[in-house]
Amino acid sequence: MNIIFPHNGLNQDKHPAIITCGYGRSALEYGYRLLGLGAGDEILYPDFICDVVMVPAKKLGIAVRFYPTDDTLCPDLYAARRLLNQQTRAMLAVNYFGFPQPFAAIKNFCREHGLFFIEDNAQGFLSKQEDTPLGLFGDISIFSMRKTIPLINGAALLVNLDGYAAQCQNLSKLAVELPQERNFLKAIKTAVKRQGRRWNCSVDGLLAKPWEIPESGSTENEDLNYGFSPGALAALRKYDFTDECLRRRNAFQHWLDWSGRRNDVAAVFSLLPEGVVPYAFPAYVRDRRAWLEWGRKNHIRVSTWPTLPKWVAGHRPAVCQRTERLVIFPCLGKKYGRLAR
Repeated sequence: MNIIFPHNGLNQDKHPAIITCGYGRSALEYGYRLLGLGAGDEILYPDFICDVVMVPAKKLGIAVRFYPTDDTLCPDLYAARRLLNQQTRAMLAVNYFGFPQPFAAIKNFCREHGLFFIEDNAQGFLSKQEDTPLGLFGDISIFSMRKTIPLINGAALLVNLDGYAAQCQNLSKLAVELPQERNFLKAIKTAVKRQGRRWNCSVDGLLAKPWEIPESGSTENEDLNYGFSPGALAALRKYDFTDECLRRRNAFQHWLDWSGRRNDVAAVFSLLPEGVVPYAFPAYVRDRRAWLEWGRKNHIRVSTWPTLPKWVAGHRPAVCQRTERLVIFPCLGKKYGRLAR
């Protein structure tokens, strides 16, 4: 597995501390193991986050404390400071929808308090900040290539710390020995989506069904500890990343222009910086269910995010209210651009 990130030159020859697996939650678990995190330790998570990140923490007995984020999805570091104690060992930050976090402030915060900085780049596989790929800012970072590219699975842990070569080798051996996922329906859906990208159009209408909004905490025990599918790796290596980046940026800009002409849709990110390749177009709306129905009728996969952890859902009403106002519009295909006009 020499080439894992062919679009930006990161590979296991130049950067040997890359560990591949099927899903980002497994990559995160390997990262925690590598850093020596376990029972009795605590990690700071943002309160606006998908519940699947609870899987590795629960498996390893790590306590999680949630720091606030604002409506622009930036961390409140002053509030995070009040959560620190002697058990706090790390802070995780999410590059939401492929947009970079305020890395300088976060890294300074982590250095000041002796914390590992964990960069959750699951949604930012193709994104950069200026000329630096996202995923190179944290002490460790995770990628979930399957979220951006139509793959049956595919994720990776990237270790940016020196002195962990031996641990990375051991974890790489474990990852290679992971069982392969056998999911025929998922393989069919992935193949259909891949063909749709070749046609440069949406095929989500073939797969869509009326959306049910997942219940908070519904996947925080969903441990999908599988290896990176060889077929997915082969597809990743030959994928046209230039076309993918251009298509996603164009679609995002169309949605941004479209939302600017409406008074019932407010973009979370009002600018598209150079180098950012969006996972999706997130926006705040008045009636989330109405927009899900609009997407179903127009065969556009409008969806919700995140499925909050149970603790957040029970203790952070402001975060629940934000989640209830947020929908994401897909950044795929020319069809969305035509609708946005």
